[in-house]
Amino acid sequence: MAAPYPWPVKPFDRQHPVRGFFNDPRVQDQSHAFHFGIDVSAPDGTAVYAVTPGKVFIEDKGHAIGIQAPDGRAFGYWHVKPAVAHHQQVGLHQLLGHIEKGWGHVHFAESLHNVYRDPIRPGAIHPFVDVGHPTISKIMFRRGTTDLPTDRVKGRVQICCIAYDTTPIHVPPPWSHMPVAPARVRYRIFCAGRCVLPLRAGVDLRVFRKPDKFPMVYGPETRQNHPNKPGLYCYILAHDWNTAEFANDKYNLEVQAADVHGNVASSTLPFTIRN
Repeated sequence: MAAPYPWPVKPFDRQHPVRGFFNDPRVQDQSHAFHFGIDVSAPDGTAVYAVTPGKVFIEDKGHAIGIQAPDGRAFGYWHVKPAVAHHQQVGLHQLLGHIEKGWGHVHFAESLHNVYRDPIRPGAIHPFVDVGHPTISKIMFRRGTTDLPTDRVKGRVQICCIAYDTTPIHVPPPWSHMPVAPARVRYRIFCAGRCVLPLRAGVDLRVFRKPDKFPMVYGPETRQNHPNKPGLYCYILAHDWNTAEFANDKYNLEVQAADVHGNVASSTLPFTIRN
């Protein structure tokens, strides 16, 4: 198992505000994607440093720096004006460059064998402490883009929810109080106090996905954060749930949202099946 690594800005051994989480939605016009790292908030001009030794690769027309570490991991630093050269060898904590004007953060990414990984997962960037828990603000049954009444759910439906996590350290304006993605959202169903559908996977945001999977995870009303404009994160937990597999009765749909450190929130929606 690879060792944890420090923060890419000083002080290296102190947690910094993160305004964008792994797998946050990125929505621009007709383009949809998953955020492939974290956005470490810091003023323009802040010095950015190597979290591991390795070989430098200047990328994105000089606006990003990649470091290939000896253990096979790769680390990326975007929105940074380089102070190092292409193919230069650097050491731990060596200066790489400075945050470019207008960005207010360094986009920091980790990958292994060309697969992106969540930098705030346990055992990665250190220290990172999160004692809060996500929020589930709405649960709904849906057919197409129409929310269905809960007193007569029937047929094949989607199970959706609005859910989000919050940043453990305050992020400065204009990015304060913005939602960020939880690590996973799951669901189960009860009838008369008995679990009749055990916990289902729902969406697992600990694993990075390519843009073509976006409609499988995020609902159509999802929007990303913008300065002073919080986004909206709608998750599709089940695409084709069939009420015909259950008797006509009253039920409770429980949705659980968790962060990468295991803090969990749950919310319940009563509903009635009428096949």
